[in-house]
Amino acid sequence: MYLNGDDVKADSKQAITWLKVSAQQNNVQAAYHLAAMSERGISVTQNDQEAFQWYLKAAELGHAKAQYKVANAYRTGTGVQQDQMLAAKWFNKSATQGNFIAQIYVK
Repeated sequence: MYLNGDDVKADSKQAITWLKVSAQQNNVQAAYHLAAMSERGISVTQNDQEAFQWYLKAAELGHAKAQYKVANAYRTGTGVQQDQMLAAKWFNKSATQGNFIAQIYVK
């Protein structure tokens, strides 16, 4: 709503505030959206560590794309310490939900 200016004046600070409130209340889409914004620097300063934390939140709530993002972050060490065992765990979770890109990494 605030991010796109739907029925209100666009206000990225308000959008971030409400997305964080929603994500902290376990709204998976809000957590994923915050992660993507942090990863790409959309309306916030680009921050791989913060992106990872929001992707992890969404992944723990069962979001398949977030699980892939967490796995890839562990694989490459982007925003988090590299850990191939955790990467495999999250690739498997994402692949189990049908994420075909994650399935490439599952052996």
